Amino acid sequence: MKKHVSVFSLLTVTICCAALCGCAAAQPRITQVAIIDTLLGGMYDGSATVGQLKSWGDLGIGTMHRLDGEMLVVDGVVYQVKYDGSVNRPGDSETIPFATVVNFIPSKRIQLKDIKSFKEFEKQIPRYIANRNVPVAVRFTGKFSFMHTRSVERQKKNFERKLKYYMDQGYDKTTATQKASMIIFLPGASEHNAGLAMDIISLDTDFDQTKEFRWLNEHAADYGFILRYGKNKVSI
Repeated sequence: MKKHVSVFSLLTVTICCAALCGCAAAQPRITQVAIIDTLLGGMYDGSATVGQLKSWGDLGIGTMHRLDGEMLVVDGVVYQVKYDGSVNRPGDSETIPFATVVNFIPSKRIQLKDIKSFKEFEKQIPRYIANRNVPVAVRFTGKFSFMHTRSVERQKKNFERKLKYYMDQGYDKTTATQKASMIIFLPGASEHNAGLAMDIISLDTDFDQTKEFRWLNEHAADYGFILRYGKNKVSI
């Protein structure tokens, strides 16, 4: 369950962008801890420390151990935005399961005025990014009348919780494991982890309104894929 805390509006915003090609030594290098599919597969335990993360970059995003809040890195300071809207600075020994950071060296600065909403901000950003195939780090500063934070509650290990549920009903561990795995994938065994499914989105519009979506509809089967959850799909 997600909790939304207040709302925000943007007034005057200064944008700094850095392209992250990762080829030339003079360019910033992006460092990523794990891949998003590890979270989709239920792997919520931290694998890197906050201290390590700060040595790899001074700007970035991610999440905390067991999804205990969103993680932000700004000017080399790590912040934890928790489910209740509070913001903390975690210790260097605390861990993270997923993050993307970079030592931010801006290649351009842009000033936007009279931005009334985040949606309006999102519409303006793409026009300043020349190559959409290269990762870009964006930092913006401005005057805010309100802030909106979003996070999830700290997650327990879903599979272990379901396993315990069946064992508490009297099943032996082998049987309880079999029954639990029929409901929840073992970590690392989801369809995403196994390469059987992928999620594709668009930053600009609904993906099903794009030419890429039309191409996928026509050719996905050539590569062994289908549209799994269409808009008109019903429960059976």
